[in-house]
Order: sequence, then C-alpha cells, then structure tokens
Amino acid sequence: MEPKKNIRYDLERKSPLFYSIGLVVALICVTAAFEWKAAYEPIELPTIKEEFPESYIVPLTAIRDPEPPKPEAIKPIEKPSLQPPIFVDEAPDSKPQPKSEIPDIPFDDVMAPPPPAPDPDPGVFIVVESMPKFPGGDKAFYQFISDHLKYPKEARRHGVEGRVILQFIIDETGKATDIKVLKGIGFGCDQEAIRVLEKLPLYEPGKQRGRAVKVKQTLPIVFKLPY
Repeated sequence: MEPKKNIRYDLERKSPLFYSIGLVVALICVTAAFEWKAAYEPIELPTIKEEFPESYIVPLTAIRDPEPPKPEAIKPIEKPSLQPPIFVDEAPDSKPQPKSEIPDIPFDDVMAPPPPAPDPDPGVFIVVESMPKFPGGDKAFYQFISDHLKYPKEARRHGVEGRVILQFIIDETGKATDIKVLKGIGFGCDQEAIRVLEKLPLYEPGKQRGRAVKVKQTLPIVFKLPY
C-alpha cells in the first residue's frame, strides 16, 4: 500500500504565501536602510586666510613707428684741376737706367689661332647609323661564301660537322680585318672559314655622323656533310 499524505500537513500548498511574505519583508528592510538617517555633528574646518598681493595694472603705452634715418648730406664732387704736367730734369750725376729689351714678335704670330687638334680615334662600333654594306647586298654575300668555301678533307674523313663563329672588323676603307675565331670545331674548318673571309671584297664602310668608322661584325658558318 502507498502511504498517503495528510492535506493539513502539506506545506507545498502554502509556498506562494511564504514567498509573498518573504518578498514583502525584504522590500521593507531595503526601504528602511535607504531612509535611515544617523545623527552626526558637523565638523568645523579652520579658516585659512591668504594674503594676495595687489594686482599690478600694466599702464597703456602708445607704440610708435621708429623714426626713419635722416639722409646724409650730399657732398659736392670736387672737379679735378687740370694742370699741365711738370717735367723734372735729370740730375747731371744720374745715369740713365737700361731699358729692358723686349723681342719684337710679329703680330700675325700673336693673333694666329692654334692649329686644330687631330680628331681622336672613335674606336670600334657595334651598331652605327649606317651599317657596312656588301656589294650586291646580303644575298650576294652568302652566295660568295658558298662559292668559295671548301669542306676540309680531314673534317670530311672524320665526319666532323658543326658551326664556326667568326668575328671581324670592317675598317674605314671597307676591308675585313682582325678576323678571329670565337668558337671553332677544328679539323681544318676554322682555317677554311678564315681563308674565305680574307678574300671578301671591299665593303661600303659604316658611317657614324657622316664619318667612316670601324664596325665589328659576327658571322656563323655551318659545316654540314651531304648524305
């Protein structure tokens, strides 16, 4: 059997009443705390007397511009007195001093301008305003190389192929000079390429500012065996 509770001793029914009573008591206590006034005696502070000096009043003064300086008196310019020159006769014992001898220089030699200095060598150019031109153009140049170039026997025997890179200078007269091998393959191919460039006809020289100059050029020549 389940135990049964007596309704008269059940406190849960009265919990709202107890909650309301507690809330009212708390509000009364808070209100009384704010309204509570305790008796106190006022504290008298000692009075401090400070003696301040009398204020100083700045007198009004008028500010004036400084007086401009007085102009100085202009002195009159004295005119020079034109008197005839006074010649002093030489004493009888005095000897005339020797005059310094100055060589006579022709007037034309003094005023003549110095001879013009020779123009310095501008050196070797890589790019100029007017590049060197082969007679007949580029097509004639490559035709000249193919007609005069011969495959070396030693390179043909060993089956050597490759590219020879040459460097040369076209001077002021249009001649190919200072021929160098930058990259070679040997077996007589380098010497054959130099031999052909030495036979080049005269170019039309390159010009810079209307003057013939030296121009450096690079030429690759390919050696390839026919199959």
